[in-house]
Amino acid sequence: MNLAVGFKLLGGPAPMWAPIALPGPQDLIEVHLLTPGADRDVTNNQAIAALAPFSVVLGGVDIAEAQLSFRDRGSSAELGRLQLRATQTLTTATGELGVYAVIAGAQTCEGQLLQWWHRLRQALTQHRRSAPDNFRMSPAAVRQMLIFYLCPRPVVLVSVDDGTNSNLFPMDLIGPVSSGGFTLALRNTSPSVATIQNARRVALADVAARDRDLAYGLGRHHRQARIDWAKLPYEITHSARFGLPVPARALRVRECEIDCWHQIGSHTLFVGRVVSEDVRTGTPYLFHTSGIHRHYRERHAQRTPWLEARDAPCT
Repeated sequence: MNLAVGFKLLGGPAPMWAPIALPGPQDLIEVHLLTPGADRDVTNNQAIAALAPFSVVLGGVDIAEAQLSFRDRGSSAELGRLQLRATQTLTTATGELGVYAVIAGAQTCEGQLLQWWHRLRQALTQHRRSAPDNFRMSPAAVRQMLIFYLCPRPVVLVSVDDGTNSNLFPMDLIGPVSSGGFTLALRNTSPSVATIQNARRVALADVAARDRDLAYGLGRHHRQARIDWAKLPYEITHSARFGLPVPARALRVRECEIDCWHQIGSHTLFVGRVVSEDVRTGTPYLFHTSGIHRHYRERHAQRTPWLEARDAPCT
């Protein structure tokens, strides 16, 4: 029996990511920053800064080393932990931000035998996961990112227009990092990096779970500098302050002014402020979480506290 057939008999690949439907801001996971003598809730103050090397950004934190602890809000059980090491401090209009390299991680969502099995499969299939012109995350960094995504991350459509180029594309590498601060991490090779730098403003449209396929279809725009808005298969409205085109189907629209940006490894980290928010009717929202989170919920709950995004009802 060859190795591939043996793997197939033992089961298909474990899902690494899960698009899920939640009714609003996630309340399943708390994220705590652990430093000597302190335990600080940073659920609303942490985001990804870059994927290679895998790095996170935190607001108002100035310490050489720390840990992020991911806890189930209902039981207070720790599901995963990441070890952080400071790499740089960014001075922004909303305060200082600490950039931390993720240097190690551990999770308890799966047993040790299952974790070993997934690592073996990951190592044997890693070469098929990256295009030739893509950066490649190490297997360890991928496992660490799965821990980071224990906390469900919302998916938004980013709208930008600098008068010459304009675009609309999905992102989940976003998040608040301090009081009034907000970050977006966009791959350096994206043509929209220059567009955002020129415009210094964006609109973020929250995606309804029912529109998962629509949002994923816009992923092709990451390779484009300018799109034809007239060819989009849905109605477009405009944001309240900046007048940026956004899908009329969006559940919420936030407008952000971009204060500064920094290149961190594979990504450009944009730092800005939310200056307006328009909450519209309808739920649930589209989030991404990790397969290990799904595994934990299936083992420890009668049912998962979310719907699969494809099964989310229209509202």
